[in-house]
Amino acid sequence: VMAAAVQPDGTLADLRIVESRETPAYLEGLVRPWLAGLAGRTLWGDAGIEKVDAITGATVSSVAIRRTLRETGRQFAASALGLRETGAAPVAAARIDPWLWVLAAAAVAALVLRRVQRPRLRTLFLLAVAVGFGLCLNVQYSASQLLSLLGLHLPPASSGLALATVVGVPLVVILFGNVYCGYLCPFGALQELAGDLLRRRRSPTWEGVPGRRARAAVRFILLFMTVSLYAVTRNDALASPDPLVTAFSRHMALPVAALVAGLVVLSFFHRRFWCRYLCPAGAFLSLLNG
Repeated sequence: VMAAAVQPDGTLADLRIVESRETPAYLEGLVRPWLAGLAGRTLWGDAGIEKVDAITGATVSSVAIRRTLRETGRQFAASALGLRETGAAPVAAARIDPWLWVLAAAAVAALVLRRVQRPRLRTLFLLAVAVGFGLCLNVQYSASQLLSLLGLHLPPASSGLALATVVGVPLVVILFGNVYCGYLCPFGALQELAGDLLRRRRSPTWEGVPGRRARAAVRFILLFMTVSLYAVTRNDALASPDPLVTAFSRHMALPVAALVAGLVVLSFFHRRFWCRYLCPAGAFLSLLNG
């Protein structure tokens, strides 16, 4: 839900998000800086909102904002300004997000790799996941998607990849086992790749330390606390502390960046430290495993 201040000629003077179900950390770090660049654009015409590039790492959100402004701008021109011909092209018909096919192909490839067990192919695949779904798209299953699913705040079908992440990932895990955490999670892939760099030089490991099960139970405790608090407060900000929400963001807050860096360092000494011991989203998917 947005509030827009518009000049009589259709120029956007200011734009603010009044209400949103985006995770606050994600909204502040990625979307709001992009909004500032919309001031001075017209709601229609050749140099209008539609010509503004979507923000990398927040494509779904920025495209949704741009599309909403374009559609409502035409209505505003007709009802408030009395302009019937604004020069705006008709809104394009909805089409299937091509990244959905990429995600589906990656899921099939992950199922195949899980069966054939080829270490070199796995390394190449994890590298592609970290770069493609992480650095390029900033799309991964986190506490934000978990709370969206539990609160039934599902993205619209037109959002494509966003809906597939919230609904499709748990469904795949139910049907085929937890292939996501082991193969398709960008941050999990980054941790494993980083750990392998040092592990080949005989890095220390904590695998044999007593209490491994107790440490692994921490992520289920975090999951229980997150879900319980959300059930009481229905506050989407509860997902903000999860580093997966903004792990690949180009506008990470300093504390989040320090946490992400620390988790990567820990992965040198223990394989996928965050995934095994702290990740509430991974704990949820493991409950659905198969």
